[in-house]
Amino acid sequence: MGARSCKGAANSNKAITIAILGLDNAGKTTTARVLEKAPVDSVAPTIGFSQTEVLHKDERIKLIDLGGGETFREAWRHYYDDAYGFVYVLDSSQESRLGENRDVLKKLLREEKVKGKPILILANKQDKPEALDKNAILEDLKIERLVNENQTLCRVELCTATSLSRSGKNSKIDDSIRHGFDWLIKVVYENYDALHERVEKDVQKRNEAEQNSRRERQERVQKLREERDRQEGTENGNDEDDDAMKNGFVPIGQAVKNAEVRSGAATTTINGDI
Repeated sequence: MGARSCKGAANSNKAITIAILGLDNAGKTTTARVLEKAPVDSVAPTIGFSQTEVLHKDERIKLIDLGGGETFREAWRHYYDDAYGFVYVLDSSQESRLGENRDVLKKLLREEKVKGKPILILANKQDKPEALDKNAILEDLKIERLVNENQTLCRVELCTATSLSRSGKNSKIDDSIRHGFDWLIKVVYENYDALHERVEKDVQKRNEAEQNSRRERQERVQKLREERDRQEGTENGNDEDDDAMKNGFVPIGQAVKNAEVRSGAATTTINGDI
């Protein structure tokens, strides 16, 4: 892929997008807050998605934090088009969910909109005694095979996502997160031209598909309205005849029209008898 300097990317005045993914309660939102250098005293699980912008060595980076609940994961694909790279966060202390992480990672890396884009895997919560080491994670998740199959640049970092609290404690960002994120952004800018062209094309295709869908939906709504108006018009016409009969008065114009209709119906009946 073609290289582009960070300075050149900055001149484009457009933030690159990084999507943060992972299972629920893995620490995605805390990781985003760490990169944002924001307090993490109380972080609620992300429902849906949230986004923020951070400065990384004078470069604007848009972070999209996607909820990891099972029901929301299918919606991740709607954000792949915009992403230049990915951060996948997993809870390294939950050995019972490694199989689930492996399945989710496998599906993620096989997505056409993800293949070839760099991914940083953060094995979070290393402060817990039951946390797995790097070799165990690499082996259990079959990471080497997955990234080779899908031609994806990948880096795995062990970390503990903590940041500045309101009390001033834990003010130092985990070096592993910083080094890992430095690597991810460096790879993105080294391959910026190809990634940018790919993102632009994918976003354009998505926008065109959305416009076509909106147009088709508007056409369907218009047809339904026209059909409803036609039916209401017919019903209103019948109501006028009924009202006239009840009132005992029929305007001369309407009386002539009704007579012509009845005359036509009678003629049809006579012709039918012949």
